[in-house]
Amino acid sequence: MVSARYAGEVGPMAGDVLMHQGSQSCFAYDAEDHTIGERLANLDIHLTAPMWGRGRSICTDQAFDWETAQLAGYEELQTGLEKLGLNQERRALRLLPQNLSVVQEADDQLLLSFDLSVGSFATSVLREICQVENAQRGEF
Repeated sequence: MVSARYAGEVGPMAGDVLMHQGSQSCFAYDAEDHTIGERLANLDIHLTAPMWGRGRSICTDQAFDWETAQLAGYEELQTGLEKLGLNQERRALRLLPQNLSVVQEADDQLLLSFDLSVGSFATSVLREICQVENAQRGEF
């Protein structure tokens, strides 16, 4: 189950790391910056989550404590990813396909075309589309 935090139902917390839309550029959340809420709503910036690997998370404070708690019980997986040589990175929690085109080639066949920002995967988009379709049929 996805937590409300990762589902985008809550805003940033102290120590969060935000990412600019369409880039891998991150910055620390500043509670004094009153434009953050509007920028999140306008899809200009996004909350981030860790892609596990070697190194320490760049989030701090409350966000660091929250992420650490979410990772409890996954130590073996974390160690395995580190041993594979992966470095810790961050990814935006929202994925916004651009230039979407849908062509119905047959009654049960669609051809989708879209652009994604660096670090995003078309398989993630397709998984979400399939989950919506399955949910509409009452399947999960």
